[in-house]
Amino acid sequence: MVSPFAWLLRRLHCEPREWSTDSLDPMTAGTLAHGVFEELFPADQPLIDADAIRQQAPTLLKQLTLQLAPFLRSPDWRVERLKLETEIVEAAVRWRDLLASWGARVVATEQWLRGDYNKIPIRGQSDLVLQLPSGKLLVVDYKKSSSAKRRKRMRSRFDLQAHLYRLMIQTGGLPAFGTSPADIGVVYYLMNDLTALSDSTIAVQGTTPGLEILNTDISSEAMQHLDKRLDEIRIGKVRLNTTEDEIWWDKHASIPIYALDNSPLLRLFMHAVEEKS
Repeated sequence: MVSPFAWLLRRLHCEPREWSTDSLDPMTAGTLAHGVFEELFPADQPLIDADAIRQQAPTLLKQLTLQLAPFLRSPDWRVERLKLETEIVEAAVRWRDLLASWGARVVATEQWLRGDYNKIPIRGQSDLVLQLPSGKLLVVDYKKSSSAKRRKRMRSRFDLQAHLYRLMIQTGGLPAFGTSPADIGVVYYLMNDLTALSDSTIAVQGTTPGLEILNTDISSEAMQHLDKRLDEIRIGKVRLNTTEDEIWWDKHASIPIYALDNSPLLRLFMHAVEEKS
């Protein structure tokens, strides 16, 4: 959506293979947090209690770091490791309390979804799918970040990822269900400030903090841009980024174009916007 040229280079496997030093970057922290959450909140199991989370999460994180980021086990990374552990435990306990207050049941974790959009096959892997007592489904996406940018993106109707998961369920179904429920909501859980952002109403029991109901269209602008890009690709047109794109997407959609750093070619072929006479 934000960089068709970056998409093309990835599809053609033309991105450079880069080496970097060990670092606890956002992607690594997010992968580790996702892994812990996947184990703590399995499908079709009773909801874990807070004490069990505090006991199990550190062990799970240790196992995952040994597999995915072994450098974190060294003494030099002790402070960063303990900070990440504390953040994940706090986020998991808050998430557990939110699920309890919603009466939610986990029906799928890391579920591959398939569907179609405008006759184009689409697929993706959702972090979590919940079912509420009313029968409503919630497609959940975990983010190891804070809520400010995601909230702005949703309110500006430029959010896309979780909405596409919803489309996949609506058009391709969910393996756990014979038919797809008509009522499907979207929730982003932002771990850094313990906030759940939902595009639709969720009935809550009690006063557990952290849920924010936006109750608005979150994706129409993004879908319009996606439609435009798909129309261009159908006629063989791949749009290059302009020198103003980064500012525009950040201002209007709160979307940083990280893809522009995937290859030096992307910035090399940027062009200035032609002024209309």
